[in-house]
Amino acid sequence: MAFAQRPGDRQKLESAKIAHITEKLSLTPEVAQQFWPVYNQIKEKERELRKQEMEMRRNEANNTMTDAEAEQALAKFFELKEQQLALEKDAAEQYQDVLSPKQVVQLFKAEAEFHRMVLQKFSERRKGGRPPQ
Repeated sequence: MAFAQRPGDRQKLESAKIAHITEKLSLTPEVAQQFWPVYNQIKEKERELRKQEMEMRRNEANNTMTDAEAEQALAKFFELKEQQLALEKDAAEQYQDVLSPKQVVQLFKAEAEFHRMVLQKFSERRKGGRPPQ
C-alpha cells in the first residue's frame, strides 16, 4: 500500500484489494459484513507492528552501537517478531469465527497474490513499461 503516492491511489488500491479478497473467498454479503471489520482491525494491528519494526531498524541503523546496545536491539527485534507471529495466529482464530478454515487459508493466499500483483505493476511502471491489460 505504500506505493500509492497520488491522491486517490490508496483508495483505489484498497478497493482493488477488497474486491480481490471478496472474489477469491466467494464472500456472501452477510459474511462480508462480519468479516471486514475483523480483517480491518487485525490489519491495523499489523501496521502498528510493522511501524515499530521500521522505527527500530531506523534507530539502530547507526554503527555506533555498543555490544550491550546491540544485544538489547536483538532482544527487541525477536520480541517484535514473536508479537507478529502471535498476531498471525490470533488472526487465524478470529477469522475462523466468520470463515471456514479453508477460506482462512484462501485468504492468506489471496493476500500474498494481491501483494505480488501490486509489486509487479509497480515494477513495470518504474521500468517505463505498460502493465498488461
